[in-house]
Amino acid sequence: MKQGDRYIICAVFWIMLYTAVLSASATLDDLVLTGARNNLELKSAFENWKAKLEKIAQVRSLPDPQITFAQFIQPIETRVGPQRQRIGFMQQFPWFGKLKLKGDAAFEGAESARLQYEYLKSKLSFEIKRTYYDYYLLLRTLAIVGEHAGLYGYLEGVTAARYRVGGALLSDVIRVQLEKELLEERLRSASSRVAPLISQLNVLLGRSPGTALQVEPRLEAEDVDVDYQLLAREILLRNPSLQALGHEIARERLEVRLSKKYSFPDFSLGLDYFVTGDAVMPGVTGSGQDPIAVKIAVSVPIWSNKNKAVIQEAEASHRMALHQKTNRENELLATLNSVYVSFTDAQRKKKLYRDSLLPKARQALAVTQTAFETGKTDFLNYIDSLRTLLSIQLDYEKHSVDSAVQLAALEMLTGVEGLDMRRRE
Repeated sequence: MKQGDRYIICAVFWIMLYTAVLSASATLDDLVLTGARNNLELKSAFENWKAKLEKIAQVRSLPDPQITFAQFIQPIETRVGPQRQRIGFMQQFPWFGKLKLKGDAAFEGAESARLQYEYLKSKLSFEIKRTYYDYYLLLRTLAIVGEHAGLYGYLEGVTAARYRVGGALLSDVIRVQLEKELLEERLRSASSRVAPLISQLNVLLGRSPGTALQVEPRLEAEDVDVDYQLLAREILLRNPSLQALGHEIARERLEVRLSKKYSFPDFSLGLDYFVTGDAVMPGVTGSGQDPIAVKIAVSVPIWSNKNKAVIQEAEASHRMALHQKTNRENELLATLNSVYVSFTDAQRKKKLYRDSLLPKARQALAVTQTAFETGKTDFLNYIDSLRTLLSIQLDYEKHSVDSAVQLAALEMLTGVEGLDMRRRE
């Protein structure tokens, strides 16, 4: 068997495997759901959110009370008897409003972590879709190039037979062989990218890189006429990363209010219980009675420079969060502009190739083939028609996939899958 025929058989095998797998394939939505369940980075973000939620109850609670015990080395002699031990209890009470502000700030931090999780989830969904579409395009490339390689293999046999009887030139045979070898090289190159793409997609899905992968039979991407202004509004309102920064701003604002309360004192209330023995002198009133003392402590925030620095730090962090949100808004709108242009361009090209160029290329090939068979055109025109059809077929698949990828990017920017982005009348 010739080396070139092996590659043609390999391409046919990929086409047959592609067709067989598609009959029982998982949908793209299934893959996205699998990734959301299994992706390790997403699981890490989810656990971070849970940890932030648990922080709320911690900061809203009073500090742990203190219980102290003292054993006097030398008993303290009193009228009612010697005092040998002292047991104390002390509970601190922060200044009014401190615990609530801490709890509210922790809640905003938890909401920020939740939205960061949602952002990573939408980003993961996009990465899965993009890799999936790349894999789909690779399989379509194998199928199309394999089909043309098989056609050139057949044409090589026909041309060689004609050459033997003087019906074709040697240059025609060589030209067919050259085109066939070029297609075989395309098949080798495309085949070598299959395994890495499968591994990449499986990692995104949180699975072993060698797990078998199934895809849908065809790319189902509707022609959508999106509204740029609507997208811009949706991004500013609903983008998870932007919303997360909004909660960071709210948290830093609460931290500013909290920092101003550090200039007010905290209070501590407690009791001391003294263990007292019997008086030395008999008949003493109150002999052996254990006294109880109530005590109060007040912190004295006298270091004004430190308190001022705490406030300035909180205000600087708040301004930083504001700048970050503004910068993120600008980044998202700039990204939207780029993605929107790419999407509309891919949509336009997809329609052009599907509705005009591809039918015309097939028609031109049919006409050229008829003319070639009847001797009305030369062999090179027939080869050019084949090459043109192949190029247009591959370009059509590329623009179709590019349109789907850019649509997925628009959904990621808004954080909402399946968002209705059509123009409003």
